[in-house]
Amino acid sequence: MKKETRTVVYDEELRLEAYRFEGTRQPFPNHFHEYYVIGFVEEGTRELSSRNREYTIKKGSIILFNPGDNHACVQSDDGTFNYRGFNISKETMLELVEEVTGKRELPGFSKNVIYDEEAACYLRLLHEMVMKGTGDFGKEETLLFLISLLIQNYGQPFESCIPECRKEIEKACELWNSTFQREFIWSRYAAMWGLASPHCFEPLRSQRVSRHTVTLRQFVLMKQKSCCQRECRLWKPL
Repeated sequence: MKKETRTVVYDEELRLEAYRFEGTRQPFPNHFHEYYVIGFVEEGTRELSSRNREYTIKKGSIILFNPGDNHACVQSDDGTFNYRGFNISKETMLELVEEVTGKRELPGFSKNVIYDEEAACYLRLLHEMVMKGTGDFGKEETLLFLISLLIQNYGQPFESCIPECRKEIEKACELWNSTFQREFIWSRYAAMWGLASPHCFEPLRSQRVSRHTVTLRQFVLMKQKSCCQRECRLWKPL
């Protein structure tokens, strides 16, 4: 059996992280990231769920995750999973988009899984250069070509990627306010609402919330912001 290996390289010049999984069999439970993920499958077949949709990803699949996109995947064949990817922070993405479009605004990817030979070509080339520490004169140009292509073909306003609050979240906010600053048996009510983890409420024991001003994702992020992004995120970032 092929041994599993995971390799991660941070590129100081591009300010992004490149990584590679080889021989992976491990399933990945539902989670999200606070950064953009752009990757492609080299080998293996997996069932992927993201944003309430199901996909079968295989060799040639390109994966696009916006910050906050919940996703999970599990192997669906007898083989292993080989995958290359980039993690790009919001700050880095802002600068890239400004360089490409002249507008300093976060993009949103309209699709989580695509098949695009031109984008795959840029992805492989850039990934090899970053992992090997070569191509100093071509890395930035290749990255800009890739981002330009993805925005042109799959881009949309970032706000369009944020789904409406679920009814469970509205119930949670209402009951939170009705029991504001009082002792509460969170595990019992988390089960009642159909929510996975009562621990997401702990950071906001001293705050009043509303479905219009806060989300469960913000519970997990320990009151980073007071604006509502209208999305439930119950899983810890990886």
